[in-house]
Amino acid sequence: MKYKRWTRLAAAVMTGLALAAVPPSAAAADPGVKVLLNGQELVTDSPAVLRSGTAYVPLRAFAEAFSQADVSWDAATRTARVRAPGMEMEVREGRKYMVANDRYFYMKDSILMQGGRVLVPVRALSAAYGVDVEWSAQARSVLLTGSGNPALDGALHYDADEVLWLSRIIHAESRGEPLDGKIAVGNVILNRVRSSEFPNTIYSVIFDTNNGVQFTPAANGTIYNTPGAESVAAAKLCLEGAAAVPDNCLYFLNAALAANLWVPQNRPYLTTIGNHQFYA
Repeated sequence: MKYKRWTRLAAAVMTGLALAAVPPSAAAADPGVKVLLNGQELVTDSPAVLRSGTAYVPLRAFAEAFSQADVSWDAATRTARVRAPGMEMEVREGRKYMVANDRYFYMKDSILMQGGRVLVPVRALSAAYGVDVEWSAQARSVLLTGSGNPALDGALHYDADEVLWLSRIIHAESRGEPLDGKIAVGNVILNRVRSSEFPNTIYSVIFDTNNGVQFTPAANGTIYNTPGAESVAAAKLCLEGAAAVPDNCLYFLNAALAANLWVPQNRPYLTTIGNHQFYA
């Protein structure tokens, strides 16, 4: 399986996507950041900026740094699209992720609009283009290295069976939850796969009956319901490394509906997202 955990640096540099206009006063107050690609400063017609620990770069300038690219903006759907050799990318207002070659990359917030230009978190763009990224706080610079290797198409990258079962359990357990809640449920499944205490595949974790049925949908048949689009997206985001709960999170429940309270009585509480409480 190809799940990767982002480092604190990566998370700090990549969070978010927000179609929100930057007030002129805010833009003027922000001295901006430098973006260096293989040691050469990236030339842009709109400066890169830092917002809440996230470095944003102009989408068009970044895409054109690697190849000839057609970058368009659909005002009706508030969506920016990139079409370039080996790359099809979409970023949309309000989404907590971007899609590149049918690969899903998580973002905490949203894209920015500045001077008529769309700015996207640089960490997500670098992941989509296969370049390494570092943040130099002292130089207030984003350091990119690599020649660009567009993300392998999702149909080739993801294991279809993993996506199917992970999206099914996410949908069955959290279809009414926010995206972060869906991601957290998926994290618990993948954390169990990695743990020596549980089976080592997504399917076997879902249908594990050691110490009783682990997940109600596996017993009542709702695991076989067709997952919604956001549940599928959440599954792919989890497989890409998106994390809403830590690696040691192995349990969750809705306390208002749970018939068995063994988990809250015996496991350390971590956090609550939506209607679910998560435990180590």
